[in-house]
Amino acid sequence: MDNLPMKKTLQEYVDAFNANDLEHLMSLFSDEASVEDPVGSPPKTGRIEIEAFYRESMTGAKLELLVSPRGSYSNAATITFAVHTEKKGILFELMSQM
Repeated sequence: MDNLPMKKTLQEYVDAFNANDLEHLMSLFSDEASVEDPVGSPPKTGRIEIEAFYRESMTGAKLELLVSPRGSYSNAATITFAVHTEKKGILFELMSQM
């Protein structure tokens, strides 16, 4: 299986997030998608909940890829990234993988 399209989509995700391009970011999700961030929180399900989540999350935040997107020989791909954000005057730096 060619994993290049999956890796390209993950790069698009990071680029759209960093450009605050909510329309492009949402185009990467299916209508039945769900997002669980942080892990353990209630999933955001469907376009309305996911869009509201990203509308809030993208404000003042930037993603930094720590390594290039990786793909498997099956149907999976992943990115490892840091989130840089400031909330109420406090700088946060979080690392995550998806």
